Amino acid sequence: QYEETDWCFRVRKAGYRIVYNPRAKIWHKASSLVGGSYNPLYAYHRTKNETIFFRKNGTSNQFTRHIFTQLFIVTPQKIMFFILSSRYSLVKPYLKGLFDGYIWCIQN
Repeated sequence: QYEETDWCFRVRKAGYRIVYNPRAKIWHKASSLVGGSYNPLYAYHRTKNETIFFRKNGTSNQFTRHIFTQLFIVTPQKIMFFILSSRYSLVKPYLKGLFDGYIWCIQN
């Protein structure tokens, strides 16, 4: 939900390298703890954190493109997907995450 990606960006900005070890194994239970990837809590946090990530780590131009893409392309597609796949409970948390992410961007 962008915490790891944000952490990697901050590490790189501090002058450290990010390395990949294909033999490393990690077990991540966060999605299973909140009910998998299609649940209201995940929809909210993923959407909010994505917006915050782009604001914190992108240029003004990149963030502007993100807002435009999010509002006019991604959000209508997501809402349609949630409705067509009978995942109505994800619409409100998704929109709230988007709203809360933009509020955070305005306040910070």
